[in-house]
Amino acid sequence: MGQLALLLLIVTYFAFASARFVLTLRRWQQNRAQAVLLAATLLVPYLLVVQPNATPATWEGIARMAIYILLPTLVLLCRPARSNPLDLYDLVAIIALWFPIEFDWLPEASVVVSGVGLPIPKLTAICLGFFLFLVLRPLDRLGYSYKLGLGDVKYALIALAGFAIIGMPLGIAMGFIQPGFTDFNPIDWLVKFIAIYFVTAVPEELLFRGVIQNLIEQRLGRNWLALGIAAIIFGISHLNNTTAHHAPPNLPYVIMATIAGLAYGWAWRKSEKITASAITHTLVNFVWGVVFKS
Repeated sequence: MGQLALLLLIVTYFAFASARFVLTLRRWQQNRAQAVLLAATLLVPYLLVVQPNATPATWEGIARMAIYILLPTLVLLCRPARSNPLDLYDLVAIIALWFPIEFDWLPEASVVVSGVGLPIPKLTAICLGFFLFLVLRPLDRLGYSYKLGLGDVKYALIALAGFAIIGMPLGIAMGFIQPGFTDFNPIDWLVKFIAIYFVTAVPEELLFRGVIQNLIEQRLGRNWLALGIAAIIFGISHLNNTTAHHAPPNLPYVIMATIAGLAYGWAWRKSEKITASAITHTLVNFVWGVVFKS
């Protein structure tokens, strides 16, 4: 059942990149009841993973996942049609989607593939984010598409270069980056690159660029102020992260992530694709985590 649950989530993850799939879901949710039922289907993979063990902890986990899925869904369903961008409903939905992941409030449930545990609740959260902001409360310019052109890659690489010029010297000066290369292993490096892109970069770009920066820009305009605010929010979100030489509150991480957020936000703005800014995001994380073994 675990393999089936993982397959369902992976298929759903990539299906949201299809405009036809998204439009079909929008047509299906003609009223609130149908929208809630659509959202509730995201609970199915978790149920498939935990159903062999019917214990009190199992039922608690099911309840937590159900609340996690339904709370932002119901909030956005109650949002008045003519509300301004980034209103109270948007903020509550974003927090309800983000905080349970940020603070590890979701239950534990993994499917092991080739010795690697893939977290079913986190993959469910990614699909929920796509459902909320592509189907239920569609955001223009979110940009979840794998149809990347040379221009998109160019913007991603320019953003990477801009971050490297500032971030690498600053990171070394703060002791955040420790020079020291890992042994080159092409298969291991390729697997890690792909994992960073799809499990970390695309989801974070969805939340912080496709949703948060997008809504800030709709409210304040596409200017440097909106880009800066979104980058600061991204930076602060790393305050409770632990790195090799810094424990929470991790101020060096906040500084580095804020600068990175400027680069990612610029790449997203120029390309209008979270999948393009995710390239920059992946390259930064890959070089920092694998090449410099941080």
